[in-house]
Amino acid sequence: MLITLGRGFNGPARKKTDKSLKAVIASCVFDVDATITDSYAGTGQTWANIVPSPADGSAKTAYDFYLGATSSASTDDPTFTGSAGSAAAYFLLDGGDAFSLKSGTNTAFLNNLHKTTGGSDFWLAIALYVADQSAVSVALSTKTTASTIGFNAQFSVTEQVRFQQTGDSAATTITSATDHAAVTIGMPTLIIASYSGGTLRSWVNGRTKVARAMAFNATTVAASGYLTIGGQGAGGTSKLSNGTRLYAVSMGNGYIDDAQAALIFNTYNTRHGRTYG
Repeated sequence: MLITLGRGFNGPARKKTDKSLKAVIASCVFDVDATITDSYAGTGQTWANIVPSPADGSAKTAYDFYLGATSSASTDDPTFTGSAGSAAAYFLLDGGDAFSLKSGTNTAFLNNLHKTTGGSDFWLAIALYVADQSAVSVALSTKTTASTIGFNAQFSVTEQVRFQQTGDSAATTITSATDHAAVTIGMPTLIIASYSGGTLRSWVNGRTKVARAMAFNATTVAASGYLTIGGQGAGGTSKLSNGTRLYAVSMGNGYIDDAQAALIFNTYNTRHGRTYG
């Protein structure tokens, strides 16, 4: 999608290309990517959203993330590795690192992911390299702990991708490796999942889509935590393992199909100079 800017005094109108996934998936609300300088230029404490106009109507910056828990450099900050703008760049995590939503306050969309009344359709995509998985760890979360209300995308000790919703009285968990092969340690992996009305669709490294019933436990309560990447809760617990490389994360407020999942795979393949699958 091309956006034409106003004509200036020094020449013809300029054009700016939308580099985000919203250019191919209209429902995208945020897109953060270590390989794109508009998202991370190699220094600083902010992993910035590159979606110009999030599909839920929120401000672009409502989906910016801190490296670590705060604006100050600390031991829980992921380490940018590589050259800014390189397809090979990534954030390296040491088992104690995570990203935290910069505002400290969820948008309405994020607060509704797990709700059974007033909830929202959604999709998520996570591109990463898992170096080790000797314990349960969390890739994305709106929960503060394992037992509080919200939604998690996580890994089990057998490298299975798991999606977990916790409502007022119980947790509902779907383990993708029941249908997909388990995530291969030491290999770049792209995980896509989408939920609507009791069905979770998932794609792992381009494998055939799996659609499974996922009956959320009843709740109308907002998420217990604000969105974190690489752990759950402010500062993060159950963090991704030492040696994990995080390339990109994106989310949207729609229910996607095979064709749209293929667009996400193609976009990430091009950005990162590899084929996920």
